[in-house]
Amino acid sequence: MDKNKDKKKEDSRFEITELFMAMADRERTYVGTMQRDKIDDNLTVIRGKVKVEGSMVYVKGNSVEEMWQAADEMVILNLDYDLHQTAGPRSEILENDFFLN
Repeated sequence: MDKNKDKKKEDSRFEITELFMAMADRERTYVGTMQRDKIDDNLTVIRGKVKVEGSMVYVKGNSVEEMWQAADEMVILNLDYDLHQTAGPRSEILENDFFLN
């Protein structure tokens, strides 16, 4: 029975994407995607990404709530404190600047 279940999973044409909302306040909300990565039997890491005013914000957490909190804080930093507009440490990868903050 388990072999058939695994085979169906491999043959599936669909990929399920989980969505979440990151918000600075009620008027400034953004939709992002999240992915769960199972590290081992006891540890799952939640990764999220959300596009905010032309820049991409990446966050992670050990729980969904932790990832949501990090996303909300990064959106506020990006919008209110120009996080990606200020010069700071950055790395160029494939001709794109990645800010190290």
